Amino acid sequence: MSIVAFQSIPLGGNSLVRFVVDHPEAGKEALDNEGLSYIETEVAQVRLPHRPGELARAASRLGDADININMPTAG
Repeated sequence: MSIVAFQSIPLGGNSLVRFVVDHPEAGKEALDNEGLSYIETEVAQVRLPHRPGELARAASRLGDADININMPTAG
């Protein structure tokens, strides 16, 4: 199993860690074996051209389609 995306955010004295793995069942098994709690959610993955403004264009399209980009808040 390989991690293909990773994000860590300080959150209320702890850290929120998000990651995407290439084999979700193996990822869940690894977390379970370590006794770690987790929440599984669906994510969308896209490849964007390496040009200025591409992320903004993609975010705008998501907003136009009423798709929320979830971001944690400190608390």
